[in-house]
Amino acid sequence: RINSTFDAKKSRFAAYADHTFYLGNVSVSPGVRFDRDEVSDQSLFSPRFAADWQVGSATRLSATAGVFYQTPRILDVAADPANNRLKNERSNQASLGIEHYITPDLKVAGEVYYQDLEDLVVAGDATSGLASNTGDGHSAGVDLSVQKRLSNEWSGSIAYSYSRANRDNNEGEGAYDADFHRPHVVTIATSWEPNDRWAFAAKWKYGSGRPTDSFIINADVFNDPNFLRFSKEITGTNTERLPDFHALNLRVDYRRRIGGVSVVTFLDVINVYGRTNIDSLEFDERRGVNVFGDLSVFPQIGLKIEF
Repeated sequence: RINSTFDAKKSRFAAYADHTFYLGNVSVSPGVRFDRDEVSDQSLFSPRFAADWQVGSATRLSATAGVFYQTPRILDVAADPANNRLKNERSNQASLGIEHYITPDLKVAGEVYYQDLEDLVVAGDATSGLASNTGDGHSAGVDLSVQKRLSNEWSGSIAYSYSRANRDNNEGEGAYDADFHRPHVVTIATSWEPNDRWAFAAKWKYGSGRPTDSFIINADVFNDPNFLRFSKEITGTNTERLPDFHALNLRVDYRRRIGGVSVVTFLDVINVYGRTNIDSLEFDERRGVNVFGDLSVFPQIGLKIEF
């Protein structure tokens, strides 16, 4: 009794314009985007701004600011006829960055950013399908990286990100961690190309576990031993965390040129050491337990043709 039908013909279109002018070593690019969304019946103007400052030959500073909109998912709009009044979610965001070349092939970079989120779509209870734009939130973080371009047969990079992201549905429960919030993410990658035919690459990635709800399990909810079912009662939104994620991937490419075409054969091995990475949980009401899917060692063999 929760099926829903959404049948409509609507259009969405956007136009964007900006202009870049230069003040010595500084480039400034103001711009604006216009969106017309007939699904939500909104006309939206989004001012944008970007600036770059080339400080000497090896260092560049950058800054951006602007307003961005995200259309509601059609799945949310279709869940109930009243949801066709859902508005676009809004993000007011800004960032500052720096890049510096230590050598021509070795670069360090850093960026800090902040987002203020408004009109976030909040789903109601699990059966009604009603949703509203009562949510808001904030996110902020810093990204750091060291990158070596291909030279002397080698390339590589090390990147680290720290972030905080929270949401508040404004329903009296207070703020909570956003669904995809991982405070710490580390990526280390390297590749070796001894000639124009062979390429060997490795990437290791680590991330804090994703947030998950705290809960209690209720047994025999129908009070019928011949129809035994369990229920999962949520007691806190994203108050717990799943185990940390980490995995090592390896890849080998072999390339041959045939006329103007490159034929690449590759072997890609995902999660080489078979780490059990839990990304989400699904409740089994027949057994009263959470089950999860994980990816063990997963090899892929493929052929790629490049023109």
